[in-house]
Amino acid sequence: MPNTMIKKQFISSDIKVNDEERTVTAVISTSGVDRDREVIKAKGGDFANYLKNPVVLFAHDYRELPIAKATWIKVKAGKIVAEAKFADTEMAEDVYQLYKGGFLSAFSIGFIPQKRHAPSPKEIEARPELANVWSIIDEWELLEFSAVPVPSNPQALATAVK
Repeated sequence: MPNTMIKKQFISSDIKVNDEERTVTAVISTSGVDRDREVIKAKGGDFANYLKNPVVLFAHDYRELPIAKATWIKVKAGKIVAEAKFADTEMAEDVYQLYKGGFLSAFSIGFIPQKRHAPSPKEIEARPELANVWSIIDEWELLEFSAVPVPSNPQALATAVK
């Protein structure tokens, strides 16, 4: 498969807003089955190049300036968790206020798959929810993550705002 950029959206199940720092911390993806019938293995993410330019965009719009930067990103229990520090711009402020007010709760990752496979019968036996999955993405390179209104991965819901 050619190295095509893919976007996978996720509604964060745990989001924290820190007004003092102007940060939002959230789960931005998981190893769960998404609406495209794919699984992205969290532990397969390569963040090395991303961390050299840790941009957070709005709706994967590469033509616009970033709204935030990731201050850190890590894999924890099959989830990718990140903290975004929002810029001091009008657009960034609007998006930040939408998270703070609970009007936005979704994130999306933009990535390039490096290695993937169809689920094996043994994997389906261990995880029956994989029966309808067409692709498991084992290794991938993160390009960016974005604040988005509509997610592909329904497991990233915002439930806690501080």
